[in-house]
Amino acid sequence: MNERPTYVEQVATYESVADEATGLTATASSDLPTQGFASYNGVARMEIRPDGGNDADPALDILTSDVLIKADFAASRVSGNMRNFNSATDGALDGALTIAPVDLNRYDPAVPQYTATAEGSLELYGETRSRSLVVKGGFGGPNAEVTGGSLRGVTPSTDGDLLVTGGFIAKQ
Repeated sequence: MNERPTYVEQVATYESVADEATGLTATASSDLPTQGFASYNGVARMEIRPDGGNDADPALDILTSDVLIKADFAASRVSGNMRNFNSATDGALDGALTIAPVDLNRYDPAVPQYTATAEGSLELYGETRSRSLVVKGGFGGPNAEVTGGSLRGVTPSTDGDLLVTGGFIAKQ
């Protein structure tokens, strides 16, 4: 059984996979594989701010999580999950989010190759509640060997809504 990664370990993995992806060009939607299945493992990094603020405001906290993206290229579908959440200030957090299956965009280069919703229950500041994030992603490399993108959502808390923004990177 694998031990749960710490915040520091997840940050190191995020930076390592991002370094590996540096220099890879985006996989054009028309060049995505049409057969096969691929699993991408990586890390998400998210900043928490009061809702109504902006991305330049200081973060209240930074979260990390493991990310699994599953691409069924033959069916043109993507799904996945986010688990093993950690807070820079509070350590390990309970909960997980499921990335609902969505169709791949193979035709319009002006939009992300996939836009999905990650939903589930997640503890933040001692409160476990239903949470939701919008996941926008694309593939990189000549054989779509990496995937990454953005995360964004507004989530409730006792002290008011919180804005969650960040990104994820994962490799085969």
